[in-house]
Amino acid sequence: MIPRQLIIAFRHHKLLFGLTGLLLAINIAVFLRIREEQITTIPRLHQTYEAKRKASLSQRPDTPALRMEQTREDLLRFAGSLPDGLTVPDVMQEVLELLAGNGLPRVNMSFAPESANFPNLMRYTTSFSVSGEYPQLKAFLAALQNSKTLFCIEGLSLANQTGDSGPVALQLKLALYLRSGPDKEVNG
Repeated sequence: MIPRQLIIAFRHHKLLFGLTGLLLAINIAVFLRIREEQITTIPRLHQTYEAKRKASLSQRPDTPALRMEQTREDLLRFAGSLPDGLTVPDVMQEVLELLAGNGLPRVNMSFAPESANFPNLMRYTTSFSVSGEYPQLKAFLAALQNSKTLFCIEGLSLANQTGDSGPVALQLKLALYLRSGPDKEVNG
């Protein structure tokens, strides 16, 4: 049974309870109306988005010939960014100086020429091993990365020779691209 005090409070505050009930009913009605609009709007917006995306993809020229031309332009830009007058002995000297500058021993290396399959561009590769403390090797790699000569690190492995501490062996494979003939005009 409803306590007598609650009945008395309801009789004295009928207006308050009535307004609260009316606001609650209006709030529920507004919520249901907004929810219904969203349920119908979201699929329509999704369809509009998909139609615009498909239209933009179909308008974009993405032919193999266009991709080949873009690749050719990228290679020309790459070849144009290579330094002039750089030779393999200069590069070998630079690597040896970077090793010595980081307290690492001198290594024997030779760069083997390979065709880069692009006019006026030659690719040279070398591999060598060097041992030293990890901070020295890390500093050497950072200096190699920050060099003005564009070295491509194609292989890198570190191996600890004695366990938890001591010298670390670095096996490194580098590739280098150099101009090999008259310069082509570079676009861009």
